[in-house]
Amino acid sequence: MVNVIRGTSDKPVSSKKLGEYFEARDDIEGTLYLGYPIIGTAQGGYQIDALLVSKQHGVIIFSYCRRH
Repeated sequence: MVNVIRGTSDKPVSSKKLGEYFEARDDIEGTLYLGYPIIGTAQGGYQIDALLVSKQHGVIIFSYCRRH
């Protein structure tokens, strides 16, 4: 089971769909962080769209693409 921790996101639809996908999976264990500013820079926090931490897969960073 994946525990989903939701923060703020400027891409709420993508975050919601990714969270729902991992909440429905029972073959993966870990934590999915959505919309957390986890990297500090001189200009402030750099927000990563999603971060999955699991024993099976390690750390996976998700960066959503914007379609124009």
